[in-house]
Amino acid sequence: MLLWDKFAGDYRVESIYSDGNVDIDMDGVENTDMFRESLDFKNSQLWIHISNERFLFEQMWPEQYPSIYEGKILHVNFVTQGDLRSFEFLDNNTKIVLTDTTTKVLNGVIKKAPPTSIRVISEGKIEVKNTKTLYTSKGLKEINFTSVYSPTGYNKGIFR
Repeated sequence: MLLWDKFAGDYRVESIYSDGNVDIDMDGVENTDMFRESLDFKNSQLWIHISNERFLFEQMWPEQYPSIYEGKILHVNFVTQGDLRSFEFLDNNTKIVLTDTTTKVLNGVIKKAPPTSIRVISEGKIEVKNTKTLYTSKGLKEINFTSVYSPTGYNKGIFR
């Protein structure tokens, strides 16, 4: 099976878990299941483009934008944004390694940091690990996330 046939297309998020309890929606309730923290996480998705010239990986992720007044967070908005990067396959096509690992910083907070790990797991699913610096009810915190995405079957024929 060709790489294009096996991997190209859209992937929908199945789950996103943090490595510890966090409250990133500022409601006073901590969770490890990010779907319980904000429904915006259900908008996360992946897109893998494979052509003769390039391999592109895009992760759509809800970036956090807090409303701060006099040093206190009043409300947190999430905006789903994409981050397109080139990649290559390693380890018999079970690992995706980004060749562009640039990190963007806004107001001292890391935005759009590249995933720390991307691997192909069972049934064509892809596991992505990210480390994000986010505002929580306990202050700014670095959080590790593990997301699992499954192929949708869409957009396989757009860029061949």
